[in-house]
Order: sequence, then structure tokens, then C-alpha cells
Amino acid sequence: MDKAARYDLIYRSKDYDHEAKLIDGLIRQYQPNATSLLDVACGTGSHLHYLKAHYQCKGVDIDPEMLTLAKQK
Repeated sequence: MDKAARYDLIYRSKDYDHEAKLIDGLIRQYQPNATSLLDVACGTGSHLHYLKAHYQCKGVDIDPEMLTLAKQK
């Protein structure tokens, strides 16, 4: 099992949907006209999975394995 898969296994109980809603609320509060989002250190892209419904999203990460899994999601 590669580290990206282990990362998702470790954080499988994390409520990414709820966290994405909180992030969306902050963006709407401070940048109400935002249409795009850059997630730096996106990991495996779990937050972006939810945020892409509201924004044009781009995720970047230093780890190529994380990015590969993020792109699959």
C-alpha cells in the first residue's frame, strides 16, 4: 500500500464534507465573488471532491503519489 492510500486510510473517519462546507462559508464571507480555488498541499484531494461543486478547483502537492490519487478522485 502506498503512502497516499495509507493517508486516506488514516483519515477515513474525517468529515471532509462538513469541513468543505466550513471552508466554503469562509470563502463566501471574505470573497463572496470567488469562482476559483487553489488548494495548496491538497493531499489526496478529499476537500476538493466537495468544493469542486462550487468552484473551479486546482490542487497542488509536493508528493506525486498524493496528486495521482487526488486526480483519480
